[in-house]
Parts: sequence; C-alpha cells; structure tokens
Amino acid sequence: MPETALFPEAVVAALRRALHAAAPREFVGLLGGSGDGAKWTVDAFLPLPNAARGVDAFAVAPAAFAAAEAELRAQGRRWLGFAHGHPTAPAVPSQRDVAAFWPGCLQAIVGPCDSGAALRCYWRDGAAVREVAVRAARGEAVA
Repeated sequence: MPETALFPEAVVAALRRALHAAAPREFVGLLGGSGDGAKWTVDAFLPLPNAARGVDAFAVAPAAFAAAEAELRAQGRRWLGFAHGHPTAPAVPSQRDVAAFWPGCLQAIVGPCDSGAALRCYWRDGAAVREVAVRAARGEAVA
C-alpha cells in the first residue's frame, strides 16, 4: 500500500492535457510504473476511450484495459492503477468513484479545469478510501 506516489512532470502535464481535451466529459486512462511498499513511481499514463455515457462518469472496456495493460508490460512497467478527470469538480472521489474503485490499485483524479487542475491520489483498502501523498519525481509537492 503506497504512502507516496511520485509523478514526473511529463506525466502530470499529460494528465492535465487529457483533462482539458476531454472536457466537459471525464477522461480515463491507466497508470504504469514501479513500486513496492510505501513509495510508488508513476512514469506512464496511457489514455483510454471513456466508455461511460454522460459527462460525469468513466468506464473502461475490458478489451481496452487488457491491451493497455499488455502495452505497459511490454514497456517493462507494472500497471499501478487508473487516472480520471473531474473537469468541473474537485479532485476528490465522488460516491460513484468510490463504488467503482478497484481495491489494491492507485486511483488518480485530476480537476477541475478552471483552477489549475490539481492531482490527487487515493487507495481503497476494503471499504476505506484514503489519500496517498503526491510528489513530483524530484520530491517536492505537486500543485
């Protein structure tokens, strides 16, 4: 279970671009990298088509997930979790998000578009969802 998620600047920029490009819909994608224990490094973001209907939800088709996860493995990376956007809401899990979170993987949320697009991460452990500290790969906080 990670205590800290390290994000290179290029990945943070890609997440913010995905947020703005998909707005007003949510974007979704896979996070890849490495990590065991308390510190994980997210060094890849693979955007995926949002299969959900409506603007305030995200879903990933199983075939798209399988292809992206295989791509991460081919790159020598491990699948770490999902990222999605809240174009008009804070980067805090909605009730729908919490219900959909897979346990045992990182859940990154970016948003909203009009206030700098904060990046926050979460982890679901059973019924509990807790925030994971986000840091730049160099160690300072990500705004």
